[in-house]
Amino acid sequence: MKKQITSLILASATALVFTGCATEHHSTAYNYKIICGPVETPMATGNPLMLGEQLDQADAEGWQFVSTGRGNGFPFIVLKKAK
Repeated sequence: MKKQITSLILASATALVFTGCATEHHSTAYNYKIICGPVETPMATGNPLMLGEQLDQADAEGWQFVSTGRGNGFPFIVLKKAK
């Protein structure tokens, strides 16, 4: 009985390993885009688009949010889109 259980466990483990090796691995390549700009209304005219407006445009083009941060200047948003 113990030998049969051990054989069953070994057969199951082997089948699991080979099943994992036989499955396709789907990897997607992405393009990345970083947008930055003021969050509040710019004081002077001719300033870049506000961050929210840029994000709306990028969303309409199919870009997806990845991360956000703040550097020395304006806050930035990292976006990705499948190639």
